[in-house]
Amino acid sequence: MWKSDLQDERIKVTYLFHSGVSLEFAGCIVIIDYYQPADFAEILHPEVERLLRKQKKIYVLVSHAHSDHFDPIILAWSKLPCDITYIFSEDIRRQLPFQMSVQHFMKKGDTYQDDCLFVRAYGSTDQGVSFYLEVGAWKLFHAGDLNNWHWNEESTEEEIEQSESDFLRELADIEENCPELDLVCFPIDRRLGKDYMRGAEQFLSRIRVHYFIPIHFTSGGFSSIAAFRPIAACYGATFWEIKKECDNIIINKTGT
Repeated sequence: MWKSDLQDERIKVTYLFHSGVSLEFAGCIVIIDYYQPADFAEILHPEVERLLRKQKKIYVLVSHAHSDHFDPIILAWSKLPCDITYIFSEDIRRQLPFQMSVQHFMKKGDTYQDDCLFVRAYGSTDQGVSFYLEVGAWKLFHAGDLNNWHWNEESTEEEIEQSESDFLRELADIEENCPELDLVCFPIDRRLGKDYMRGAEQFLSRIRVHYFIPIHFTSGGFSSIAAFRPIAACYGATFWEIKKECDNIIINKTGT
């Protein structure tokens, strides 16, 4: 397996909005699934401005074209005086208003690598892909819209079985290649009803995870994610209970 020479002992993780997170390492910054709320539609969000002003290599990853994961404002960042590499799911290609020379498009099974970052695209149970990343010794995963998506109170028994089967098939592929991960960003979406934590628990039951970060919950839904803390603890994962948008945490490679 490819390895970077970077030896980051800790990272700063910032929860942005919805499924958006930034991962700030000593040598680079990774921004995944950035979505900017309407309040900031015409200006650069202060947290993003801080990141883009850093004299570091910046990678902007987008898992799929849904509007709450792919915000076209990220394309304007290429005009700023910073070193940005864009890594997009293949389904975004047709959404772009113009061609950019620094784009990389990925479908399931594709990889990207340079001297700082390694990325492998895994599947999704919705649109696009999920991302496995390596930076130095860190092994990370961002699910995008990969989840056990079923509304138990609304779906038919056949639909629930199909959703379960689709998710477990994708999960088996990840488990085979990534049996242990330092950090995982995974949906905890209360809108799914009583089984809204099912997919996340299934993920932790199959893959050893050190730090679990919830994503894909609606603005104001911070209280709904707290219920997953004891479940994560049962599987030995440290759970970050995010309190607000643009909250951040420092994570050490060998413990918090």
